[in-house]
Amino acid sequence: MVSKYTQKSELTQQILDKLPGIQFPLEKSMRMWWANPEGGWLLTDQGQYIFDKLKIKGHDFTIKYRSAKFYLMADRLLSSPYYIKRYTLTIYGSKEATAIVLTGGDIQQYLERYC
Repeated sequence: MVSKYTQKSELTQQILDKLPGIQFPLEKSMRMWWANPEGGWLLTDQGQYIFDKLKIKGHDFTIKYRSAKFYLMADRLLSSPYYIKRYTLTIYGSKEATAIVLTGGDIQQYLERYC
């Protein structure tokens, strides 16, 4: 099984290849774009900016409440890049977004019951 770090490294390199004006090394980009390069798929503000710049389609979901448990569950269970701002979670994975919609669009419920 391929680790999240390896998957994120490959994705980050693909993004760097699409942004010829950015000359950051892979490791620096990993630290700048991912909240936890070794762990989950949470993007930093800089990572979100890059996804927006490349027009990568995201799916927005409302977060009813934010707690440490929610952040830990999202970090551990989501398998697509995502970004959290206030009470909105933007997920960049069509499969997971569809699954969340099919479970009523409640991201907390999806994480608790289906992951």
